Amino acid sequence: MKKIRNSIQDTEKGAALVLVLIIVMALILIGTGVITSTSTNVAMSRNYEAAIQAQNMSEIGVKVGYREFITSGFLQTTHVTGNKSNDFKFFKEAADVRTGDELLTTELDNYTMDEYGSFMWEWDDSQPYDPMWETEKPHGFKFHVYYTTDNAFVIEAEGWYGAIHKRTRAKGEIETMFQFSYFASRDLGEFVRGASQEIRGKVHANGTMFIRPSGSTLKVNTDSFTASGIMVRSRDAWGRPDTSGQCEITKDYQDSGIWITMDPGSPRGSEGIAFDSFHSDWTDKNNGARKKWGGVIRDKVPYKSPPPIQGLDPDGYYNQLADDDGLVIDDNSHIESWSTKITNCWNYNEQRYQIMWEINIGDLMAAGDWPSNNLIYCKIPVRIANADEFQSKLMIASCRNVYTMGDFNTINKKGASIITKHRIMHLSSVWSDAQSTNSKNRAAVDTRINAALVDGAPTVDEYNWCDRNGDNHYDYNGGIMYDPEFPKTAAGYHNPYSSGDPWANCDDLLEKWSGKVLTKFGSVVHLGSSNDIMADNLDNSGIQDDQIAWIRKTGYSPPTRNYLFDPDLATTSGQPPYTPLIGHITSWEPY
Repeated sequence: MKKIRNSIQDTEKGAALVLVLIIVMALILIGTGVITSTSTNVAMSRNYEAAIQAQNMSEIGVKVGYREFITSGFLQTTHVTGNKSNDFKFFKEAADVRTGDELLTTELDNYTMDEYGSFMWEWDDSQPYDPMWETEKPHGFKFHVYYTTDNAFVIEAEGWYGAIHKRTRAKGEIETMFQFSYFASRDLGEFVRGASQEIRGKVHANGTMFIRPSGSTLKVNTDSFTASGIMVRSRDAWGRPDTSGQCEITKDYQDSGIWITMDPGSPRGSEGIAFDSFHSDWTDKNNGARKKWGGVIRDKVPYKSPPPIQGLDPDGYYNQLADDDGLVIDDNSHIESWSTKITNCWNYNEQRYQIMWEINIGDLMAAGDWPSNNLIYCKIPVRIANADEFQSKLMIASCRNVYTMGDFNTINKKGASIITKHRIMHLSSVWSDAQSTNSKNRAAVDTRINAALVDGAPTVDEYNWCDRNGDNHYDYNGGIMYDPEFPKTAAGYHNPYSSGDPWANCDDLLEKWSGKVLTKFGSVVHLGSSNDIMADNLDNSGIQDDQIAWIRKTGYSPPTRNYLFDPDLATTSGQPPYTPLIGHITSWEPY
């Protein structure tokens, strides 16, 4: 029996030992699996991070390519035609590389071109410049830009981070700037007039579209009324709540004859009550804006990129064009028979004398000095006089104020434009410099301007109305705009100091226009996008030549406005020379 018990005990000990060994082996296997799984997860995490960074690099490449394309005015590309496959490489038989003036230029630092003509930026530890991120991994991007049709373009970029490469493709379209009746690269605040008017043609704002007619009827006869920001019916860009007036916009298409009212709501001037982007039904499938107007009114549409306003700077794009085959107006131009230096013109709105050169277009043509490329670039403030007839199409580009005096392009109308980084002021033919300090009391006469007009001042450029940092206080004296307990309602609104002088939405006019008609037949474009271009001080003290003066007074009485879109500007034959292009991205995807 004892032997049997010993045998049983030995067997149990052996079994226990085997069990222990099995458990140990299992633990070892589990530990190994955990270590392997952890290592795999770490590797996967690192690969995922690298893939994300590579994708980021490719998207940066597209953005840089688009920025450079915009800077070129959408006129220069890297390649003639696009790639025919998804292989990023551009074989020359598929896509010829651009050369000369047609090749995209770039301000990208430390870039090179690869063997296929793509612009490339890359970093590794051999480079003397900093990496894009705090990393020791090689990374970079390359991009190319090409047109697929006359108005459709593609930007493709490849990015890499370490050994991982990713690609992004953006597609877009261009259109001419002057096919818009009104276009703003910022908020659009035009539609606040106290007189009834009808707008014809496409309208777009890259910021907020304000619709607040004052005691009048605004009718917009259009195919397209869009904003990259939002639509606001309850107040205007100056913060003033809606109190009266009606807005009607065509449904489905221009000239449809179907007018749909943009309801101001009740009580008026209340955000969320008026039918605009703040209204709860605005995006409703059955009762929203798209249903009401058949898609004519749309907010939050893609941003439409205009050419950079810096192209109007001295030595910029337009200056260079004028240097080549055009005419440059500068401090020496007063020696010409068709140019006169003016020192006694008082700009009542800006409350300062404006030293300028008056350019007599009729005398310029008679002297045989018409620019061969139909472009006049002005480095100094100018006044365009005797300009009712042109020798041919004409663009006047400037980095300073431009004044027109009398009719403009009214005899045998030709494609014409005035484009400036500052303001365009309109004077009638009876303007007198000697009487300019009393200009608001001197009667004007009917005046017609046939041209596309492009200016650069921000929407709110009256010193007493501006709130540059958006803190709900007027900058001039810190007065509150809206009571916090009544935000964006008529009940909580406060007018600024001296709200009637200057008044909001002050026109760039001088003289007494009461009972007279001012006709603008063309296109209206506002390129200014920020207050950076304005004088540092609201009283205009210390203003620099490249800064715009704040409006300090209202130096006119309003005319009967007859502002119409010229459909000829939407045609190739009717466009002025060097008509700017606008572009927007229609799709963006990895590939």
